[in-house]
Amino acid sequence: MYSAPSSFAAPCVGIGQSPKCGSSAKPAAPSAPDLPHGDTATATTTFDALAAARALEAAGIERRQAEAIAEGMREAATADRDELATKTDLATLEARMYRALWIQGGAIVAILGGFIAIAAEFK
Repeated sequence: MYSAPSSFAAPCVGIGQSPKCGSSAKPAAPSAPDLPHGDTATATTTFDALAAARALEAAGIERRQAEAIAEGMREAATADRDELATKTDLATLEARMYRALWIQGGAIVAILGGFIAIAAEFK
């Protein structure tokens, strides 16, 4: 499954896990290229939680709260991508729903046609 690279890419993942965390180092490049609709691949998303926590602190949020928020953001950014629907998954579901709708519509037309035929016999 393909997931778009995060704009939060950075060389470290958790709070205080790397001496490079929070530095002005350039963010890590995405591990998968952009692929056309329908193709699947995986992209690694990293999140610099320490930099996020520092930015939250700089904005006036208490340190413990900033760390908790940053950790939650890191967990969301690195969540299991297999549980998320892709554009291909949604397109497949849409096609199945339209097919079911047409089948149901056809059945309704057939039933109404049968009722009309039966009603015409009793005239």
